Formats: sequence, structure tokens, C-alpha cells
Amino acid sequence: MVINLKLTEMRDNESWKRKALPLELKLLPKRIQNDLETITLDNLPRLGNYYIQGPVGSGKTLLAACMLLEAKRHRFLEATSGDMLFITVPEFLNMIKATYDDPEENEQAVLNKFSEADFLVLDDFGAERTTDWAMSMLYLLINRRYEEMRTTVFTSNIDLQELAEKLGDERIPARIERMCKIINKTEF
Repeated sequence: MVINLKLTEMRDNESWKRKALPLELKLLPKRIQNDLETITLDNLPRLGNYYIQGPVGSGKTLLAACMLLEAKRHRFLEATSGDMLFITVPEFLNMIKATYDDPEENEQAVLNKFSEADFLVLDDFGAERTTDWAMSMLYLLINRRYEEMRTTVFTSNIDLQELAEKLGDERIPARIERMCKIINKTEF
């Protein structure tokens, strides 16, 4: 969804809060919308690539959602465009699988959409079932984003070493480690 303001309207923090933010919040899952209404996260990390790891309930997803909204606020204030997306890894893989039964869709289009997004949150990384097919799809996505230096925020319940063990391969964790700052989230 693109937020359009008249050219004569001022793009400032007040217009972001009043007009754009409510629309952007609607693009997030309802649970995250509800949680964001009850918290404020001050001192967000500087915009960039992050791998946020920690136990269930530690606030990883909310931190990633806040980072996404902050990136969208910057984009809004600068009056620039570009895709900024939020998706769980299992849902991303499910979207690709759904293209196999839909002649109107194709795997490449889904991969391109998420590979080319300017800012992408991949929530629940490592929650997917490890299959050769899933590994292939994730490798393509992450390698494209890595090579093109696109901003990516990952959330996961496992650290990169555990991820490598789960995947049985170090290529994906190695790229994530090279592209991301690691945040250990231990409490909400």
C-alpha cells in the first residue's frame, strides 16, 4: 500500500502519526497491531540489517515491527517509495508452494517480490521444516538480498550456530552473519 499525500501537505512527524501510521499499522498482523498499541520502544537500533535472537516471548517480533515502522517513517518523511515487507518464514514458503496450484502465479514472482523489497522482516526464521526445497528457496532469497545489500531483519528463537546445525549447512548462517548485527533479546 502506498500512502499518498497531496503535494501541498507537509510531511512531518505529526502527519506521519496522524495519517500514515494508522494505515501502515493495518498492514501488520492483528496481534502485532494490538501489542504495538500497548508499548513504546525507545532507543531503537539504527536502521540496518539485524538478526534478533532470543526465547519465545522476548519481544523479537515487536522490535522488528518497530524497526520496520521506523524505516517506513523515514521513507514517508523523505517522500520516497519502495517496498517494505513483513512476513514469517513459514508463510513465505507457503506463498511459494501456493503458486504451484495457481496458473496465475509463479515461484519466481514471489521470490522476486521479497528479494527486491527495500526492507524485509523475516520473522520466525528457523521455525520452518528443514527440507531441501525450503533450504533452496531460503538460500535464493537470502543470497539475493545479501548480494544486493538490501536491508533485512531476521527474528529467530535460535542463534546462528544452532541454525547451521538445524539446516545442516553453513551457507545461509554465514551470509546472515556477514550482513547482520546480532541482537540477543533475552527479555521484553
